[in-house]
Amino acid sequence: MLADIWFVSAFDSKTNARATRVQDIDTFYSRSRIYRYTLLAFLNALLGWVLYLSSTNRFFLKPPSSNERIESTTKALEEVRVKMSAVGILKNTVYRDVDLRRRTDEYWSSEVRIVNEAMEDGGVVESVNSALENRLNLKSIGDDAEMYAGHVVAPLQAQLDAVSNGSIPI
Repeated sequence: MLADIWFVSAFDSKTNARATRVQDIDTFYSRSRIYRYTLLAFLNALLGWVLYLSSTNRFFLKPPSSNERIESTTKALEEVRVKMSAVGILKNTVYRDVDLRRRTDEYWSSEVRIVNEAMEDGGVVESVNSALENRLNLKSIGDDAEMYAGHVVAPLQAQLDAVSNGSIPI
């Protein structure tokens, strides 16, 4: 803004008063208007880009500290443990109550019957065979599952080995 004010105040407008041909006229005001709006458009685009980056946490981002990450992971694991405990309690309650156990057994036996009936349908069998042949590579899925299970169990196995060797007291 200051540069624009200085350029406008420093321009000698009397040169256009002495011009005798159209080619001699200095189009300073038209050019300055184009430059001004182009610069404003550029600044708006720059501001919009900074706003976009800051709103998507790609700019001005302060990553969480190690303590915060450990705390959030611990909290998530505790929530999972509480939910697993609640499911275990619910499952024990169902199996101890005769009526609930009977209803659960009825549900699963009817579920097996419904799935078996659906799997006997010709269209379902054809679709399943098509999916297994064309889209699913069972070997790679099995390998991925085995690798995942190995990564999950490996730290636990290392701790179990350390406890059994006596290097970590129980």
